[in-house]
Amino acid sequence: MTSISQLNIPIKTYRFHFATDSQVRLPGFPGSAWRGAFGHALKKIVCIVRNTPCNQCMLKNACVYSRVFETPPPANTEKMRKYTAAPHPFVLQFGVIISR
Repeated sequence: MTSISQLNIPIKTYRFHFATDSQVRLPGFPGSAWRGAFGHALKKIVCIVRNTPCNQCMLKNACVYSRVFETPPPANTEKMRKYTAAPHPFVLQFGVIISR
């Protein structure tokens, strides 16, 4: 059995700051809106096989969008072999700073 201390999981932290010229009204949980905006922007930037569902794309195993938003289970997995997707490898954390 593998212990937590034996796992080699790369972790990166990115911090983004956004500013607006006018007041913005965010929903009660803005995570889904930001996740959607990030996903649409990433796919628009990296997808070279337009109008093809990721699961049918010949580049799905090499595509950063597919790895992040259509995360396939590892090929040699035993525990997730019945699933078509694995948990997405990112977490969004939000903080709002209001300056006047």
